[in-house]
Amino acid sequence: MFYTNHDLVTKLDKFFAENYVRLWGERKGCLSTFLFHGLFREERECRYDLLDIQQGVTVKHFETFVEYFLDQQYVFVTQQDILKGLNPEKKYVLITFDDGYYNNMHALDILKKFQVPAIFFISTNHILEQKCFWWDVIARERWKKGASHITISREQNSLKTKKNHEIENYIIDQFGRDALKPICDIDRPLAVHELKTLSCQPLVEIGNHTHNHAILTNYSYEEAKEEMLAAQKSLEAITGVLPPAISYPNGSVSDETIAVAKEVGFKIGITTLEGKNYLPLHSQSNESLSLKRFILWGNNRFIDECERARSDFQLKTFLKENMRR
Repeated sequence: MFYTNHDLVTKLDKFFAENYVRLWGERKGCLSTFLFHGLFREERECRYDLLDIQQGVTVKHFETFVEYFLDQQYVFVTQQDILKGLNPEKKYVLITFDDGYYNNMHALDILKKFQVPAIFFISTNHILEQKCFWWDVIARERWKKGASHITISREQNSLKTKKNHEIENYIIDQFGRDALKPICDIDRPLAVHELKTLSCQPLVEIGNHTHNHAILTNYSYEEAKEEMLAAQKSLEAITGVLPPAISYPNGSVSDETIAVAKEVGFKIGITTLEGKNYLPLHSQSNESLSLKRFILWGNNRFIDECERARSDFQLKTFLKENMRR
């Protein structure tokens, strides 16, 4: 099937999205959720080879993103706004940051400048133990040996089928225990006191990203539940708040994962399946526990990425959903 040709699908996706908005405009009554990971002060930091740059989004990109959607009459919301219910006559944006990198602190000035909120989803054990995220270790250590980006990506993807302790054992065997130690502010997670300070900011909410960044579909029901609960316990101890929302690590989710999240008490769950979420969100059908989310890439023309996300037709999502049937 032509979906395997990633470059072709990406080009077609962009073409359909741009023309869809131009011809038919946008539906009201939608919530568009956006995912960010690391946030670089400038593009030069992306070239230090200290971590997997993932989306390669800089502070300037992030500011452009906020300005763009404000200009398009989107309203930026909190998880509490979602729980209260959103007006089906408006368009909304939810900003999310996953993992808990220290460099997420660079977002605060932009949030304050435009008075928009964001949720920071935290993998708590990385903060408590001050260890690197495993995908960054793989990228950094393989780059030292001259590995290509394709080779590194394949190794990372192969590890996503394992549990966290298996991945970390692999890293220690390959590179030594010290490889999990952060090098500087670019690759390290937040410290406990920094998370506490972050959580006190008026435009900031904190969410659950499991205790060990556990890809939950690799875990049993009880193991997944323990990962969620351990993170809830740590987040409540550090911030004084019990988060009502979870972002599933790697976006990996199943019916069982959603059932666990519901049992733990989460009201909002966020995936990485791309697309808008249309209002109202029906809790009875678990819509609010499987929200779709857009990923923007700083290595493309960034404004194009923002424009594409306004479309009510996403080719990649359409193909993924139909391939599952």
